Amino acid sequence: SATSLPPVFKIQEYEPVDPNTQYTVLVVNPDEPDLANDTFTTTLSYGLANVKVSYNDNLVDSRKFDQSNVLVDYLPPVPEKNVGNQRFAVWVFRQRHPVEQPSGQLSRDNFDIRSFAKTQGLIPVGAHVWRSHWDSQADTIRAKYGLPAGRIFSRIRT
Repeated sequence: SATSLPPVFKIQEYEPVDPNTQYTVLVVNPDEPDLANDTFTTTLSYGLANVKVSYNDNLVDSRKFDQSNVLVDYLPPVPEKNVGNQRFAVWVFRQRHPVEQPSGQLSRDNFDIRSFAKTQGLIPVGAHVWRSHWDSQADTIRAKYGLPAGRIFSRIRT
């Protein structure tokens, strides 16, 4: 339940930066099981863009921004049972220019963070990772966000 709400990020630049600089924050899960291809795929869990921070106010909190800053609404970590740990990587990018909202919905599935950063002209300035695994709260969080029931994996494929 610790990750059931959108996270708050602290961005601290250690070199002089233009006060009008904007940032993009992306949270991706590179460990989403892809059973059809017997591999893993990357899922976009959260995306914020055109976020301004300053030396005195460097917290990125979703409660301070409106829907125009949200690329993709927060999807909390709800790993499947018996999958093991899943990594959730937070990437912070400095923007060269404002990121335009994609026409239509930005796809969460098979998200290619490298091509997104390249097409938007983003400069990586920070990263963080946390691990999450299934626990008894996963079903409650799935219900809260209207997600389908979780799958249970076993060592032997059927």
